[in-house]
Amino acid sequence: MKRIFLLIIISLFLIISGCKASGIASKSNSQKDLAHSNNLYTSLNIHVINYGKEVKAHYTNRIGPFSGHSIVPLNTNVMLKEWSDGFILQRVDTKQNIYYYYKKQHMKIGVTQYINLITSNKKLSLSSFSILDKKGINNGKAYVGMTKAGVLAALGYPAQHKTPSLKNKFWVYWKNKWLTMIVKFDSAETVINIVE
Repeated sequence: MKRIFLLIIISLFLIISGCKASGIASKSNSQKDLAHSNNLYTSLNIHVINYGKEVKAHYTNRIGPFSGHSIVPLNTNVMLKEWSDGFILQRVDTKQNIYYYYKKQHMKIGVTQYINLITSNKKLSLSSFSILDKKGINNGKAYVGMTKAGVLAALGYPAQHKTPSLKNKFWVYWKNKWLTMIVKFDSAETVINIVE
């Protein structure tokens, strides 16, 4: 009886130790994923909200315009830091921290995958973009006639719970916390209408 009791205690100890160890391993893997990229560039515009003491960005983009809205331009040099509600992008030029709020259940991909979509280890060439695309990217806006690639660079990735695929002809963006904007594309993947 004592032997069985001892085996149960040892088994429980091993199970608990294994759980703790795997938790530590997954945390350090997460830290490793974030730490490997200390010299990144934004691969699209990041729309941010200045709350005074903090600057935040949101996975729904909140493209504005509204008070406190601004844009961190495509090809801005950033460093990555951890944050419990998503991640932090720190601008290398100003040392400003941008608290990037992220919800996996709405984007359908993990935070590391999302970071890989919005950043790159080298600057993005704008030579393949049309003049209209470049105007939209510079202004952080969508215009009729822009390509999907141009809209993506100007406004960011649309949240997947409203735009499940980039192949969709309708992309939904949030102008602010409550109002949305729909960008409509034709079969040639060119903007034909913007519904605000």
